[in-house]
Amino acid sequence: MSNVLALLNFCSRIQPSYLYSKDVTLHLFELQDGKLAATDIYNTQGEKVCEVTAVKDGNLITVKTNGLIGQYHILLRNINNIQTVSNGSVTQTSEGTIITLASEYVEIELA
Repeated sequence: MSNVLALLNFCSRIQPSYLYSKDVTLHLFELQDGKLAATDIYNTQGEKVCEVTAVKDGNLITVKTNGLIGQYHILLRNINNIQTVSNGSVTQTSEGTIITLASEYVEIELA
């Protein structure tokens, strides 16, 4: 498996209609050099509310979003060698590195 971009939303599962574009965690798995990983996010009415792309170029990962509301998280699965990020804060976990931010664009430089 390569270039997987998965979306998880941790809003209440009891209420069937919630903002899919809020409180989002993007999981990036095994990004291949030069390949684009992308996903669109739709609401319960089938309308596209967000777009997300991620691309790795050497030791640089660029993530662009459009339509996410407020702060969100990027979880780089099994990647713990972050050198710098252009926006946001970095937290190391057993699953990988979490970057928390509220901007539509981030560059992540790997060591």
